[in-house]
Amino acid sequence: LTVEYPYVLHRVNLKTTRIPWHWHEEIEFFYVREGRMWLRTAGRTWQFGKGEGFFINTNVMCSMGCAEDERCCLADSHVLHKTFLGGHFKSVFETKYLDPVLKNRSLEILELRGRTEGQQRILARLREAASLQDGKDTEFQTRNLFSEIWLLLLGELSSIEYERPAVD
Repeated sequence: LTVEYPYVLHRVNLKTTRIPWHWHEEIEFFYVREGRMWLRTAGRTWQFGKGEGFFINTNVMCSMGCAEDERCCLADSHVLHKTFLGGHFKSVFETKYLDPVLKNRSLEILELRGRTEGQQRILARLREAASLQDGKDTEFQTRNLFSEIWLLLLGELSSIEYERPAVD
């Protein structure tokens, strides 16, 4: 993740690399490619299996690891700074589309289990974004995919009840 390109894909094996308690200002989308894993926040623990994933909001304290009875747990962690989608400070993309989610402290995790068409489309785009990273010159395609993912995420959030903060 750099200022020049504020996105990175981490391919992780949670069996060999447990992710300790941490937080970061970047947005994270996680996709489980193989096995089962757990995710903990201050108030809850989740389990995710192959083909599932989740969105982690900015500044959320969490830890992750492989389910104990699994041989391996392979996952893709897409980490992006809000400028990847929002562009410059106080742009319409930031204030209208990103801030209502990123400034919402009651929204820590959004489970992506494929239970809705929107979730299925997000998961498919996460797989596509990961495979794109094996090629060259994919920056625009990656950003376009995450713009689509963000709009799908907004659609998913509009269908569930959560507290929406006032946006400055």
